[in-house]
Amino acid sequence: MKKLVVFVIGFMMIFTNIGYAAEKSMTSFIDSSMSSQGVVNVKYLSASNKKLKLIVQKDQSQYVYNLKGDESVESFPLQLNSGQYKISIMENVEGKSYKQVLSSSINVKLEDPNKTYLNSIQNVRWDENTKAVAKAKELTKNAKTDEEKIKIVYEYVVKNVKYDYDKIGNLATDYVPVVDETFESNKGICYDFASMFAAMLRSLNIPTKLVKGYTKNAVGYHAWNEVLINGKWIVVDTTYDSQVAENNKKYTMAKDAKIYEKVNEY
Repeated sequence: MKKLVVFVIGFMMIFTNIGYAAEKSMTSFIDSSMSSQGVVNVKYLSASNKKLKLIVQKDQSQYVYNLKGDESVESFPLQLNSGQYKISIMENVEGKSYKQVLSSSINVKLEDPNKTYLNSIQNVRWDENTKAVAKAKELTKNAKTDEEKIKIVYEYVVKNVKYDYDKIGNLATDYVPVVDETFESNKGICYDFASMFAAMLRSLNIPTKLVKGYTKNAVGYHAWNEVLINGKWIVVDTTYDSQVAENNKKYTMAKDAKIYEKVNEY
């Protein structure tokens, strides 16, 4: 899939002293009240309809996301472990130039780093009303262990969701998956597969990462998952296995991590 603009962006940032306080207002806020759980909630209502970016930065690492700039509250992971974070909302000036319009420094003390990967976030968005979540609970109602639940959900995704070859050619650079669109259509690109699989397992209280990067099992930028099983993170690639299954070939859930080059994780 196309490389998305959620990890490194070569735009020029024009810093101003606007909005350095992170106090809530009726229209915009950076809410760190759930930072110990590994998530920050953000809302910025843009009157100008200009493009917005959110930068989550810790030490020399950063993640850059697109913001909607409407009435919605969006959630983002604090996946860079405990420590001092800077959360910045940037508004487009022109071209690739952005100015800072709101900022907050957060001292994050994670209760459990693995719990970061249980949250509903921008690209793994779910709640109890999500149809894919209801399906996950229905499928696993008689399962006794997390490992059983993971295998049941994995088999469901692999056997029911097909790769959408038409979608990839028309994909916007700021594309974000919608879990129930994938669930209802039973098709999607790798980003959709990984997002839905993560949402279904997170709803079962099983830590699951959405990962982006490269592998010899896919052409170009790819998305897959890492799932916590018996204290170890296991690489799972439902997109690849769906295509293998469609060709009536054998497949296994756990992949060799050595052939997966991680760039970002959520």
